[in-house]
Amino acid sequence: MFFRPSSERYLSKSKTENINQYLVQKGWALLTCSGTVGRIAYVGERLSRFAVTHDLIRIVPKDEQTQIGYLCAYLSSWIGQALLTKDQYGSAVKHLESQHINPIPVPLISKENREKIDAQVLKAYEFREKANSLLDKAQILLHNELGAPLISAEEFSSDETTTFGIMVSQLNFRFDASYHNPLAGKIRNLLAKKEDGKAKLGDKCHIFLPDRFRRIYVDQSHGIPFLQPTHLVEIKPYSLKFISRTKTRDIDKLVVRKKWAVLARSGTVGRIVPITTEFEGWCGSDDLLRIIPKDEEMDIGYIVAFLMSPYGVYQTVRETYGGVIGHIEGDHLKEVLIPCLSSTLRTQIGNLVLEAFELKAEANRIEQEAITLLEKELTQQT
Repeated sequence: MFFRPSSERYLSKSKTENINQYLVQKGWALLTCSGTVGRIAYVGERLSRFAVTHDLIRIVPKDEQTQIGYLCAYLSSWIGQALLTKDQYGSAVKHLESQHINPIPVPLISKENREKIDAQVLKAYEFREKANSLLDKAQILLHNELGAPLISAEEFSSDETTTFGIMVSQLNFRFDASYHNPLAGKIRNLLAKKEDGKAKLGDKCHIFLPDRFRRIYVDQSHGIPFLQPTHLVEIKPYSLKFISRTKTRDIDKLVVRKKWAVLARSGTVGRIVPITTEFEGWCGSDDLLRIIPKDEEMDIGYIVAFLMSPYGVYQTVRETYGGVIGHIEGDHLKEVLIPCLSSTLRTQIGNLVLEAFELKAEANRIEQEAITLLEKELTQQT
């Protein structure tokens, strides 16, 4: 259900029993059936490359006449969600089974609107695929310029990443082992050798965190959408809440704006997005660090591209502190090294990133428009 699905786990092709049952194909839909049940996603080109957990129910069209986009819109509507979740069972962890899904009736509205809704949903997922391709291209440009491959944890891993020693002079008042991870050290050494220069992120950007505030949730008509860390990686914002416009103290200081980026500083540290048309004017959580370029020399799209890359991620997460829930502070993020590439290349990479996230925002708008049309049709019929 993530916008950019990824995994560092691999199933053996030869040793996994019945491996074909974990493979999915383009044109299917997937439905969450454990934990938060009822979320649905269309399987596009990117998702079809993965083996997929048994905690997702497969919905497979029987013939070409089955409009999978229309079906996704229906199951995502409040009507479809009510029918999906009514049979969930379990206390701490909710579950659904395929036998709960099979009997759900699917309304057949006018052919014209069915085709329109189907086309809109498929177009939305096509935009998401294109957005991911643009982000992939930006990452390749960045890595090529850094003179290093598209690194992963496996490429840098060795025995020293789990067992290693350091000099007392290198402690830097940090006794947590994650801070001294050799992987992050290698990345910083690589950036330090850049002939065309590098800088600390804090020298190029204002980085701040708003004060904690009392969250007064209201319905949509009386509130501002509340952007949380979980929303940064999702295909679209699920479980969206709204903060009171009138009862939230200093709400203007919480609003996020275009040409900014926000980064998760609690929980899964390091997730980052630029503020697009979709999120502009939303109220941002106090678990999101705000990143604002000090001048036009450092494009926000380029900053996001770098902090999304392993070179940014491993520098960021090494600063994490805390036991059960990890945290970082703005001062930690300010110490991240970022390469000062040529203005032309920064702009090229930044434009790819911003275009990608605007495409994602447009995809969400198109899909919601289709769902709204369907809900309107169904409520008029009843």
